[in-house]
Amino acid sequence: MNKASEFNLYSALPLMIAMYVTSYLAWLLFSSGEAGMVVGDFFSLAGDAGALALLVYACRHVKHNKAYWLMMMLSVLFFFLGDAVWVYHEVLMRQEIPEWSTSYIFYSLNSLFLMLSTIILAFKEKGKWDSLQLLMDSITVLCIFTYISWLLFFKGILPSLKIMSASEWRTVISVMLDFIALSGFLILTVSRSDSIFPRRVYFLLLSGIAIFCVADAVYYHQVLRDSYMSSNIVDLFWYISVLLIGASGYYMQHMEKGGVHHVHIADAEMAAVKDHTWIMLIPLGVIFITNYRDFKTIAFFSGLVLLHHLMTRHIKISAQNAKLLVHQKELNNSLKVRMEETNQLNEQLCEKIREIHHLNENLELMIAERTYELKAKNAKLDILANCDPLTCLPNRRNFLRSLDSYLSRAEVSKERFALLFIDIDRFKEINDTYGHSVGDKVLVQASKRMSMSLRSGDFIARHGGDEFIAIIDRLYEKDDILPVIKRIRESFELPLKIEGHRIQIGLSVGAAVYPYDGTDKISLLKCADSNMYLDKFTEVDDVSIGLQQRTTDFSS
Repeated sequence: MNKASEFNLYSALPLMIAMYVTSYLAWLLFSSGEAGMVVGDFFSLAGDAGALALLVYACRHVKHNKAYWLMMMLSVLFFFLGDAVWVYHEVLMRQEIPEWSTSYIFYSLNSLFLMLSTIILAFKEKGKWDSLQLLMDSITVLCIFTYISWLLFFKGILPSLKIMSASEWRTVISVMLDFIALSGFLILTVSRSDSIFPRRVYFLLLSGIAIFCVADAVYYHQVLRDSYMSSNIVDLFWYISVLLIGASGYYMQHMEKGGVHHVHIADAEMAAVKDHTWIMLIPLGVIFITNYRDFKTIAFFSGLVLLHHLMTRHIKISAQNAKLLVHQKELNNSLKVRMEETNQLNEQLCEKIREIHHLNENLELMIAERTYELKAKNAKLDILANCDPLTCLPNRRNFLRSLDSYLSRAEVSKERFALLFIDIDRFKEINDTYGHSVGDKVLVQASKRMSMSLRSGDFIARHGGDEFIAIIDRLYEKDDILPVIKRIRESFELPLKIEGHRIQIGLSVGAAVYPYDGTDKISLLKCADSNMYLDKFTEVDDVSIGLQQRTTDFSS
């Protein structure tokens, strides 16, 4: 059986049992005659076969109490064989069941193995019960079930025991075996503070065994009074019981496969007060219903159940207290050892803390020094990355990043700004004439004059070589750039004084105004650069290239 089919059977098993019971009950209620008896017999065999298949599968896979489940499987097997022989006589041979038919032998073996399963369970789980609790449970359960057996079954036949036939003795023995199995199962399962089986398995087993024993008792009672008829409601309860037992075996092996352990040990606090008195209320209810006029009997058994409840609580609380005392002594001894170990560890820990504190002080000092060095180096790197080292103006990289910011702001605010490309005319001749040292100083003084010519909020950077680039912010019209260009040119009307030389320089200026000459970085740069070169090689003033009068001569 693969995992998918097993999961489907696990989920569908309650529904399958319910459908079987409903179909069988409907047939019993709405059918009659020989056909009804035949179909009822085959319903019986189907129920037996289903329960037997479940228990065979369980025996192959279950790990805990395997012998117990084997006895349960043999019990259902003999019940199935008894039913098969019964169907053979009743359906195929169309005759009454012989008094010493093998069917009755199989039924007796069914009750015997049911009782043996309880004995095997007791042997397997021996040593796990509280002796006083087991004694109280045994007295209470045996008194109640002995009285019920007497009241429902033996009371009417006890006077005639000497003249009972062998078949009647077989009937009495089968009923006694059933009630021994039921009472033994109850005693074994209620006398422990833990659970032999998971909750679902336990309730299915208890229900199955109880229903089977009651159905057996009713059947034998009807047989002794010659009132039993095949395919009646008693048969349905038999097959409900065997299916419940089969389902309990299947669920047991399924839970073991799923990692659910067979024993669910209760916590110490819960184990001390766990009580199964409610199980005793079921047979007590039977006594009340069948003998409600006998006040003394009802009072006796009610008092017995109440005494069982009180004694159970007292026994379990006493056992709990004894366990707690032992546990407390163990904890005290363990605590003393732990305290000594803790004191030693505290001394070691204090020494380590002092060492760590000293190391932390040194580490903090080193970190502070290193942090100061890193900040200084980062500042230098930031300057190198964003500033021109000669003129201290922003470099080309810084300019491009700033241009992106101006463009983003202008797109939102719809403002205008201009881009200026400024080139120092004949700078190569200055370098060739006076040397690169003077050329560098020309660039420095030129950058200062340009910066002073711009407005607050404008931006200028060194583009590279003898080229500078500026952003003129917040223009209302395109022609508003002309006064700015004029101011820049006028700042260079006086010659530069460098190392005793008077150097007159001129500028070539190209302008591009956002958004007239472009709306993106590439188009604006290209336009300004083109206008600068146009200005460099023409003598004509033109607003489109943003020029005023320019001077190209220099002198020494």
